[in-house]
Amino acid sequence: MKEVIHLNGGGETLPKAVYYQCVWTVRDIDRLQLICDDDEYARFRLDAIYKSLEVVPLEYREDVLGSIAYYGKGCSDNAHENTWKRWKKAFITELAFNLKLL
Repeated sequence: MKEVIHLNGGGETLPKAVYYQCVWTVRDIDRLQLICDDDEYARFRLDAIYKSLEVVPLEYREDVLGSIAYYGKGCSDNAHENTWKRWKKAFITELAFNLKLL
């Protein structure tokens, strides 16, 4: 089994463990928002998510976040599928750095 996730045709990769930690952190966003007042680590993860979204153009942010956080939600039809993939990859990579996983 491969130990890395290929992010694009240029050979950029993330270790599988890092990739999945990022995805599950985003999928945990609703719970994190509920406990963020009481939990410093939840605030750290939420800040990392929202800071990472800044690499995504404003018109794509909501759909990029929603398509990862709510499995199967998908993205709107206002852009090509490759555009969505590109911004999801950029977001996940930035989130890995902001969570200090890389």
